[in-house]
Amino acid sequence: MDLDDHKKWMFWGHGKRLWLFTTNVRNNGAYPPSSPKYTASNPWVWKLPDITVMSDWGLHIRAHKWYVLYPFLFAFDLSLLANSLIWLYNFKYDTTNTDILNQTNCLIQANKSMPTPVSWLARKILNVNTVMEKLAAYFAVDGPRLDLVFADFLKDLW
Repeated sequence: MDLDDHKKWMFWGHGKRLWLFTTNVRNNGAYPPSSPKYTASNPWVWKLPDITVMSDWGLHIRAHKWYVLYPFLFAFDLSLLANSLIWLYNFKYDTTNTDILNQTNCLIQANKSMPTPVSWLARKILNVNTVMEKLAAYFAVDGPRLDLVFADFLKDLW
């Protein structure tokens, strides 16, 4: 499946949920009970999908390069800004939360493709060194050290 097919698949997969909910219905890092990586602390159970609306529409507009919809990005990027503010709070008061991967990817895409002043502000209020520390902790648990891949993007971006 090439990139254009994948974007279409993601768009219509999101459309099956009326563009209101994500497709994730399992907890991050959850494995089926038959897997050797299964843990009782993160069981393989169904969960409600995340609400998307504004954030995913911004991702779709940028991924499909729908330039005619660029003015809507100013409103859709408000969710990026709100998430950055939530992460600022988490950095200070919830130091155990390291799952900043989604926000980082959204900020990278928003500032590489069709940036707005709102997406610029959402990126600037987060400290790149703190983001890198959170990504390093997130990827240190299991699997490849993808935080090193993000380092190049983030150093250029911030």
